[in-house]
Amino acid sequence: LLSRKAAPYPMGSSSLLQLLNGLLLVHALIIRNDSYHAFTHQGKREGRQLKFGLSDFEIGVEDHELSCWRRRTFFGSTLFLLQQPGVAVADVETTANFDALLDLPPITQGCVRIFLCRHGQTENNRLRKVQGARVDPPINPNGAEQAINLGKTLRRLDPTPNIFFSSNLQRAQMTARIAAAEIDSNLKVRQLDSLAEVDFGPIAEGRPVALAKAGMQATYAAWAIGNIDFRPQEGGDSGREVLERAVDSIGTLAAAASKSDKGCCVAVTHSTFLRILLALVSDVPLFEAASMSVVNGCISVIDVPRDVKTRRLGKRAKFFGGVPTEDFAIEVPICHVIRINETRHLPTVPAVA
Repeated sequence: LLSRKAAPYPMGSSSLLQLLNGLLLVHALIIRNDSYHAFTHQGKREGRQLKFGLSDFEIGVEDHELSCWRRRTFFGSTLFLLQQPGVAVADVETTANFDALLDLPPITQGCVRIFLCRHGQTENNRLRKVQGARVDPPINPNGAEQAINLGKTLRRLDPTPNIFFSSNLQRAQMTARIAAAEIDSNLKVRQLDSLAEVDFGPIAEGRPVALAKAGMQATYAAWAIGNIDFRPQEGGDSGREVLERAVDSIGTLAAAASKSDKGCCVAVTHSTFLRILLALVSDVPLFEAASMSVVNGCISVIDVPRDVKTRRLGKRAKFFGGVPTEDFAIEVPICHVIRINETRHLPTVPAVA
C-alpha cells in the first residue's frame, strides 16, 4: 500500500514477515492513460516498515486478505498491487479528504481562479470503453459519490465558488449539478459547449479502449507534431478546432469569474480535452500531455489574469515539439497553473480511463 507521508502499518502474518526478509520485489501494473507497463521496484526493509527509495512515499503492510487488486495513486498514475496466492497484503480504506484544496495558495494577485474538474465515473469508464463526444452515458453510483465529494471539497474553500459550468454531455452536467448542490441547492449549472470532449469520430466511440486506442493515438500524434488540421477517419474534431475551443473556454470562464464577487468558478469537462487545455496553458509539448493523469472527479486549478494577457502560439511552438507548423497562430491566455489532478477528496481510488 503506497500513501504519501502515510503512517506505517504494523506487520502481520508470518507469510509477510518472510516476504519482507531482506529485499522486497513489488510487482505491480501501472495503468496510465490506456498504456500498460510492467513495473518492478526494489525496497529495503527498515525496522517495522518498508520504504521505497522514493521521496515522500512509504509502504506499510498488515495481514488482511484481498479478493481483488487494490488500486492506489502513485505519482499521478494508478497502481494496482497484485495479490500473490496465499500472501496477505494491506487492506486499508481510503479516507476522503475534504480539506484537499485548503493548502492551495491564495488566488494570484490580479487574477481569477478556475477549478477544472473531470466528470465522475461512468459505466463506460469502468468497463474501459470509449465514450468521447458521441456516446453520452450518465455517471454511475461511484461517479455520483465522486461528484458529492467534489462539492463538499469546494464548499470548504474561502471564497466558495458559486458559478458552475459543464459541457453539453450529461456525465459532466450530472457531476456539476450534484457538486453544486453540495454548496447551494439553488445554484444553476451553465452549459458551455466548448468544454465538450474531443471527438475522435464514429469509429472510436463506444468501442473497447484496447480496440480503439490505435486510431485515437494516430490522431493525437498527428496533432502533436503540428498537423493540426488532421481529422479522424470518417469525421471528428481537428486539432485546430480543439485548441480554439480550449482558448475560448478559458476566456469565457475567466470572464464569468471576473463578474462574480467570489472571483472564481468551476468547470466540469472531460479527460482528453482537459489534458490538451492544461498542456496549452502549461506550455508543455502536446505529446507529453498524453501521459498526464486526469482521473474521474479530479480537480485542476489555474489562475487567469483579469486583464487577460496572451502569448502567441505559432509555427515553431514548443507545444508542437518545435516542428514547423504552417498557417497556424493562436493567442493563448497566460495562466498560472496551480495544481493538476487533485484526487485526495475522492471516496475511492478513481477510475483510470
